[in-house]
Amino acid sequence: ELEKEKIAAERYLEFSKRMKDARATLLKREVTVLETNFEKNCTELAKLQQADGEAKKEIADIEEIIKGLEAEKTKLVDKLNAWSLRDKDARQLGEMRSKAETCGVLLAEKEKELTELDARIKSLTGAGTELDVQAAQAGADYSSTRAKFEQLKLTMRGASGEAAKLLIDRKIALEVDKGRHEEIISRGGEALEGSGAGGHEGKRKEFEGMKRDIIDVDKQLDDMFRQEREYAKQIPEIEKKMLSIREKLANASYPEVFKVIDELKQSNNGIYGRIAELIEFEGNYLNAIDAALGNRLNYIVVDDVDTAQETIGTIKKRCTGRVTFIPLSDISSRAGASGGSGLNPELKGSRKLIDLISFEKKYQKAMELVFGDTLLVDAATAKQNFGKHRMVTLQGELYERGFITGGTTRGAMKFADAGKLAEEEKQLQKERTDAYAALEHIRMEMGRLRKAKITAEVRMKSMEIEIDSIMGKADEAAALRKRISESTAHLAKITSELEECNGSIGKLDEQKKLDEGIVAQFNELGTRVKVLENDLAHLNEALKFNRAEQNSMKNARAKALEAMKKLEKDKETWLSEAAQLEEKLSETRKDMDKLFQQNKELEATLTLHGVKLGKFRYERELLSKKQTELSIARASCETRLVDMKTELQGITEFEEIEGSKEELSAILKQCETEMNALGQVNPKAPQLYDEKAKSVVEIREKIDKLASEKSAVLAMIQEIDGKICDIVQDFIRSCDPASSYVRVTRLEGDWPDGPWKVYYSTYDSVLSGGESELSCLNTELVAIAQHWFFSFSYSEVDANGRRTGSRMEREIRISLLPSPYRSEWYLRVYWAGYTGFAPKWPHNRDPLYNGIEALSRT
Repeated sequence: ELEKEKIAAERYLEFSKRMKDARATLLKREVTVLETNFEKNCTELAKLQQADGEAKKEIADIEEIIKGLEAEKTKLVDKLNAWSLRDKDARQLGEMRSKAETCGVLLAEKEKELTELDARIKSLTGAGTELDVQAAQAGADYSSTRAKFEQLKLTMRGASGEAAKLLIDRKIALEVDKGRHEEIISRGGEALEGSGAGGHEGKRKEFEGMKRDIIDVDKQLDDMFRQEREYAKQIPEIEKKMLSIREKLANASYPEVFKVIDELKQSNNGIYGRIAELIEFEGNYLNAIDAALGNRLNYIVVDDVDTAQETIGTIKKRCTGRVTFIPLSDISSRAGASGGSGLNPELKGSRKLIDLISFEKKYQKAMELVFGDTLLVDAATAKQNFGKHRMVTLQGELYERGFITGGTTRGAMKFADAGKLAEEEKQLQKERTDAYAALEHIRMEMGRLRKAKITAEVRMKSMEIEIDSIMGKADEAAALRKRISESTAHLAKITSELEECNGSIGKLDEQKKLDEGIVAQFNELGTRVKVLENDLAHLNEALKFNRAEQNSMKNARAKALEAMKKLEKDKETWLSEAAQLEEKLSETRKDMDKLFQQNKELEATLTLHGVKLGKFRYERELLSKKQTELSIARASCETRLVDMKTELQGITEFEEIEGSKEELSAILKQCETEMNALGQVNPKAPQLYDEKAKSVVEIREKIDKLASEKSAVLAMIQEIDGKICDIVQDFIRSCDPASSYVRVTRLEGDWPDGPWKVYYSTYDSVLSGGESELSCLNTELVAIAQHWFFSFSYSEVDANGRRTGSRMEREIRISLLPSPYRSEWYLRVYWAGYTGFAPKWPHNRDPLYNGIEALSRT
């Protein structure tokens, strides 16, 4: 067995040595590679640290430049705001120019009006001359026709009688008066209507309305001027906010994949956005939510798996990165949200994190999936219940089963901030565009209102002159109205008398027929006289009105000339003041243009530096990330290098094996397989084998020596046994040389209290060693007396040493019987005794008698 163990141990040691050599060779090579990598990592880390320092210095310089530029821009904006207060002068200049333009327009209107008045006066003069000629001719015709009419009337008087003549004369006179009064009323109404004297109230109302409109326009201009100033202040503030947001966006380094998602979201209604974009919460929960969710804040919520796969395909084509999707239709709801106050009954004072945010109900399943059962607790509660729940504190420490995470991080919420910043930038761009559009609209509207105001003022001046002209004709119009009123009353009276006269003539015609020819001629002449009278009256009235109109036009022309002189003087005054103010504002405008140009250049410079700052910060972030990775790699490399060097130093002697890493790995694997196949071996087996072999040689020598000693001892024993046998035979023969015992009967002890009572004991342990030896010897002697088979030798000296093993010795002695008797003889030893003179304890009694019994075949 030791030889087998020796062979196994030798093979095991051989494989172990080869495995050690291969392992040491690999370690040595790996140490060399690690040392090279460690030096390379240290060099690269030093370069990165140097680059990081340079980037940090560049960032500090750019921030200092930006700070100075912003301070300079603030001063420029303050100057612009201060100079914007001088818009009052610009407004005053506009008003002056407007008034000068108004004066120019009024002058043009007055010149036009003067031209029209001259033309009207000339026309009226010509018409008056023509009317004089017509009036003279009409007077001559009237006189001739009147004479004929009077002659015919005398003829009719002679024919019809005095009464008829009187009635006819009366009728003719009434008809002439009626025609004259009707002509007066008609011509007077036309004259009043033509003179416009009756419409001065309407003109006055229109004038007052236009005056109110101008006041309203002034109010609107004031409001628009205030709005213009507000927009002028608002636009620089918006641009400043946009610059700040651009800097933040440059620092946030919004990933391209999220830009692709945002682009796809515009055309695909199935993409809802990132978790960070779909939730709202109070600012003090930011660290807790950022720590609890981590990168899950960037998970994209979509409607189903198809939308997610389609979006992934687009992202793969553009090679922009990886992203995780949550399809709402393919996830099951969890009973995670408690609703209500969000208090968790399991932990006093804790709240479920999902209950501290707000989101649309359709995102419930997605929020339950990412938030789970995370609890918001304080540090003490988290410490007491560590390992039982997933917990987070307001400071951002995350407690999970077996893990505690803490420290500072920029977190996944920076991307949500980047998205919000991008939205804010778009909103600010829209606000700036709207502000510029509103400013342009306000300026256009102000121009329109100023033009409308100028037009209204010109119209008001014209109406004022017209009203003055109308008021100048008021007296003439009043007299004309009075005359028309009197003519109307006379006309009513004449009409009544004419009706009575016609009735009387009708009665006379029934009584007496007149000559129809004379009557017809008389009527014709009467009508002719009436027409001529009317024409003459009309011509007289027309002449009168013509002269009145000429006088009115001359008065209006004089007033227009006077107004033109005043307007020319006012225009010169306004133009002079406007020129002075314009010269003053020209310098201010030049300075403001310079400031605006400087502001524009500053904004361009700030934008450029902001982009550079964002670029450097992004590069520094990449450098920091690379430094962290290199630091981790260097630490890992250093740890492995130390471990491998320590392990290599533990291998004192080895033989380097030639071969590749794969070949050495194969050797290691083969040796390990062989060693596992050998199983547990005894490494000391070779040494033990050598020691055991040496011991075997020594033992064999002892055996040989003992064999010779044994032979001598056996010879002595045989000699002693012979002597013992002789003595025993003599003893047996002396006891009963003539009989052979068939059985040994039970001997009875003599007892003082019960001499005839026999006690049996089956416990041999109550006998002493010597008693057992003696009993066994007696039994053997009896057996030997029956069947002689061997000689025994006993010594009472060592009885105590064999006391504990006396039962075993008796069995051994029985087993030494020859085989023919071994199965037929059974021996049982009994001890009989009495208390004697020591009744308290049976072990103190003295033996009185020994009884032995030998039974055969029973």
